[in-house]
Amino acid sequence: MLNYRVLLTMGLCFFLGTLLGMMIHLPGVSFHLNQMDSSTNPKFGELYRSQRAVLEDSSNTEAPAELDTEQEGPSIQSTVFVGKKMIHKKDLFGLNGAPQHRMKDIQGSLVQGCFWSDELEKFVPRGFTKNHQISWNNHLQSTRVVELSEGCGRMQNRRLVFEDASKACARYRINIDQIQGEIFSYYLARLLNLENVPASTTHKINVRNKLWKSVSTEIASSQWSDEKPLVLTQWINDLVPAYIPVYFRDNQNQLNPNEISIYNKTLSDLTELVQWSDLIIFDYLTANIDRVINNVFNKQWNSNIMEKPVHNLEKTRDSGLLVFIDNESGLFHSYRLLEKYSPYHEQLLKSLCIFRKRTSKRIKEFAENGRISEAVWQLFKRTEPEISANLVPQIPSKNGKILRERLRNVWRHIQKCQQMYGGSL
Repeated sequence: MLNYRVLLTMGLCFFLGTLLGMMIHLPGVSFHLNQMDSSTNPKFGELYRSQRAVLEDSSNTEAPAELDTEQEGPSIQSTVFVGKKMIHKKDLFGLNGAPQHRMKDIQGSLVQGCFWSDELEKFVPRGFTKNHQISWNNHLQSTRVVELSEGCGRMQNRRLVFEDASKACARYRINIDQIQGEIFSYYLARLLNLENVPASTTHKINVRNKLWKSVSTEIASSQWSDEKPLVLTQWINDLVPAYIPVYFRDNQNQLNPNEISIYNKTLSDLTELVQWSDLIIFDYLTANIDRVINNVFNKQWNSNIMEKPVHNLEKTRDSGLLVFIDNESGLFHSYRLLEKYSPYHEQLLKSLCIFRKRTSKRIKEFAENGRISEAVWQLFKRTEPEISANLVPQIPSKNGKILRERLRNVWRHIQKCQQMYGGSL
């Protein structure tokens, strides 16, 4: 005779089984995961779809251009495939929702040997070109300053407001080598096709000049000396902090074509890495110690500093352009400190083994002709003939020699990466 407890358990199981069967056949009720994900639990659905995409991608040579959009759910609408990786649509569309490019344009490799691919280069944000410089110089010739205030870093720097409400950062220094460092670093960037340094020009302080006449009182209170040069740099609005990518936080890491993690980045992450390859070269050449090296050096006292925002590096909120600001230590003051900081510069350079072709071509050209400091000076003279003739001295031969040697070091490093990973210019 069966125990009554057994009979009770069997009856309960039968009842639950019957009830479950009835629910499965009810209209609008389903326990299929691919239907429940978008209507019942969007976050869970996003995880499921991303995992499904990985499984499908591993068994197909070509991934679909876009995920199925028939079902509703934020994860479907916000994600697309690019090549063999998933990218958020926010990285592919502008603020007004208009497509910034066609999907087929980025169906290609990320790298070509040790160089960023031509396909990826199409989506790196454009920065400050020669035309920006021309427009900036013309603007300064035709406007006047209506307000002078603090807000550009060091004590005697000032933020300028012009009559059309545009702004500039005025960098005033007693030591001429800091003026030289700022302006010659800018023209070096121009020569190397680096578009991340805002348009800059030197200007002579003269309260009788139209540019300064309206703020003569503020100039006096700023303790600026008349007839002295300063550097006026275009003010860039809506900047946000920038952070050091993981590849450059530790001397055990390296950004190279075999680094698997770069193939699972969003487009905005990748275009930022492209710009970082320029930043590391630029700061190595100028020996800048007030940007990434500041974090690297201070890591010995603060283990978390590599996760903090980078000093003198910002990013535009809309396009993701990195903006290299305050370069006054470059080429002059920083060269006097090479014995102390050179190992940190070498560490950063060695952590990079993917480069931009257009930057590498210029590096190769000047490494072979050995006339980089002369080219910087000539570009400065052509652009600012009045200032260069009277107020800002030429790059000293000692500094020019250091710049040439550091440029050759960069070219040798690029060649070494070419030998390991291939790629041609």
